Amino acid sequence: MSLPKTFVHVLAPRSGALSAFLDDVESSFIEYDLAPDVGRPRAISEADAAESAQQSPREASEDGWLPYLTADALDELDVDASGEVHYFGVAGMRVVGRVLRETTGIHPSIVLQSQTHNGTPDTYAVYRYDEAADEFARIARGSHA
Repeated sequence: MSLPKTFVHVLAPRSGALSAFLDDVESSFIEYDLAPDVGRPRAISEADAAESAQQSPREASEDGWLPYLTADALDELDVDASGEVHYFGVAGMRVVGRVLRETTGIHPSIVLQSQTHNGTPDTYAVYRYDEAADEFARIARGSHA
């Protein structure tokens, strides 16, 4: 039996915000002696991200993490006039999502979408930094069905 694996989408409206978050992510993983797979940051158009979010991951032609991106996550992102979504993915043990939410500091423009699974991830949760609560708070939950 394989251990559950967590996939986390990290989204930002600007590359600088994503880079700052990635720096904190890497520091947290070193501090907790974790070595998850961290994807390379990239920019994708809001239209391409929305197209991925509208289809079922089971019907997607693209492999990897992007087909699991949801409209709930994109709706929380304040995309600027460039129309770009800045993105990277993280895959690892179940604790990875919690480390990203609880140890990376204040990042109000970052949106996280997380799913944990043994096979195909059917459910997900979306988080955004809540400055009043001083934490990433869950703002949506759903299913890929």
